[in-house]
Amino acid sequence: MPTLTRTLCLCLVLSWSSAATAAAGTAPPPAAEATAFVAGLPDVPRMPGLAEAADARLVFDTPEGAILAATLVGEPGADAVRRFYRRTLPTLGWQRAGADRYARDGQCLTLDIDRAEGVTRLVVSVQPCDG
Repeated sequence: MPTLTRTLCLCLVLSWSSAATAAAGTAPPPAAEATAFVAGLPDVPRMPGLAEAADARLVFDTPEGAILAATLVGEPGADAVRRFYRRTLPTLGWQRAGADRYARDGQCLTLDIDRAEGVTRLVVSVQPCDG
């Protein structure tokens, strides 16, 4: 699926999600934040409330393909982070392949979530894999 189509699908899902949360009485995320993507990671949205940690990005080339990772930090809890990515990643072609793990086109995406002292730390990594 072309990147533009994936981005449009994500926007539609987030718009629908925003309408559903508004109906439930919770405020939706700002539109500009809802469509932001993690720098350096193709088709990986940045959850509203999470910011990219400075100098916490990894790019490593291997014969099988690149290994990419980025660290995001913020206030949303671990469960909210998991729900956000479970909802948005499939609209971008990622299929759930286990707990906090997704696969697409020979790539695996892993979410490593840790929460301490009221701050959530999310490391998103994308690397080559089988299937």
